Amino acid sequence: LDILDPQIIPGSTVMIPNGEREMMVWVVPTIWRANSGANKSIASGCDTSGVMAMGTGSFMWPTDSRRISGNDFWSGHLGLDIGAATGAPIYASDSGVVVYSGPIGGGYGLMVMIDHGNGFHTLYAHNSSLVARCGQAVTKGQVIAYAGQIGLAPAEPSDRRGEPAS
Repeated sequence: LDILDPQIIPGSTVMIPNGEREMMVWVVPTIWRANSGANKSIASGCDTSGVMAMGTGSFMWPTDSRRISGNDFWSGHLGLDIGAATGAPIYASDSGVVVYSGPIGGGYGLMVMIDHGNGFHTLYAHNSSLVARCGQAVTKGQVIAYAGQIGLAPAEPSDRRGEPAS
């Protein structure tokens, strides 16, 4: 902006340092269907008998980064690509039981899926390594994986020093 004549032209994109956008709610299916983010092989899952863990129904952001990169949520991409540096911790958005942890096809690479026991599931893909094991109870905020670009993840933009943006 011109400090002497600060006018914002309609249609311009404005970046506000340390700004936050309004909270958006994304609820998507985790049962298999085209573009759902779920894979047919997830249905086989793992043994969760005897494991009890319920989510609170209140979700936290799963990374320290608040940046959306690559694909946003739309009808052909029912998920969010969160920009995080490779190796950054990925947290369980809510408590629950891990119903899938491992490599998976469909471009998701190393993936963790949590059943929150209240009708919600969360799916965390493109990880560099996994911490949570299939059948394990996890608590909200617990580290379940580390960020990566495995599978068909979008490339992270670099900053001027050539390091991944965070």
